[in-house]
Amino acid sequence: MSVRTLAVSRLQVQESLAQELVDTMMGEFKVLKQYIDKNMAYPEKHEGFINQVYGDTLRSRSWRFAKKPDGSFDKFELLKVQRHGINWCG
Repeated sequence: MSVRTLAVSRLQVQESLAQELVDTMMGEFKVLKQYIDKNMAYPEKHEGFINQVYGDTLRSRSWRFAKKPDGSFDKFELLKVQRHGINWCG
């Protein structure tokens, strides 16, 4: 979730306050930050595959759109794959 979405839709506060909240949380809970970073990076390193907590292995539905024919990545689709890594992971 973006800071803007957090501020406007969820907390109904100014974006600067929401950013401060995110920065504080990630600063205080470094293990959480590491967990998020690790799981967001996993699908890109493993051809779009994601391991779930119950042992299932899924492939992000956006992976086929993320990798272009020339081998480069579509940044928007790659962000979706990374998001799937954290939302679907175990």
